[in-house]
Amino acid sequence: MSLNGITRRPVDRKRVVNPTPHNPLSLQNRAIVEVRGPKGKLKKRVVADGNLIVDFGLSRAAAMISTNVAAGSTFAGGICVGTGTTAAATNQTALISSLTGCGAITPTVSGVTASYAGTIASGQTGTVSEIGLFTASSKLTADMIARLVLTGTQSVVLGASDTINCTYQVIVKTST
Repeated sequence: MSLNGITRRPVDRKRVVNPTPHNPLSLQNRAIVEVRGPKGKLKKRVVADGNLIVDFGLSRAAAMISTNVAAGSTFAGGICVGTGTTAAATNQTALISSLTGCGAITPTVSGVTASYAGTIASGQTGTVSEIGLFTASSKLTADMIARLVLTGTQSVVLGASDTINCTYQVIVKTST
């Protein structure tokens, strides 16, 4: 038992300090939407950044980080587009007004960006103004991970013979 400072002179100890400050982690999202006509000709391409990863998506990311999940495990498995224009909110679990024919995606990782690419077949019509990333292609009315709202000129008009190639990206960043 030591009585430093009470019965003897205190030992001079330096305070432990981190050599560099910690960088907070953030997740950002981006959607790349291409509408192609019946012969595959590109009709419109939109790149939209922002909006949000919803509460369920953040919980899913935290669970995957905190558990023994093998590299390459699927964070997302389905993508869907819709015609809803309501602002994105963290408590949303599905698109406001999804189109049918949404489907499975192919995940890839490059550096700090996870990309989820899928094609929505022809037969759909409407003005696409929302994109959602889901846990599986069979769960397109629940378990939404992220939602992005296309506004103004970002909205895409989809004809009955058009297809949409949609890539949803989740980008891991640090801020200093």
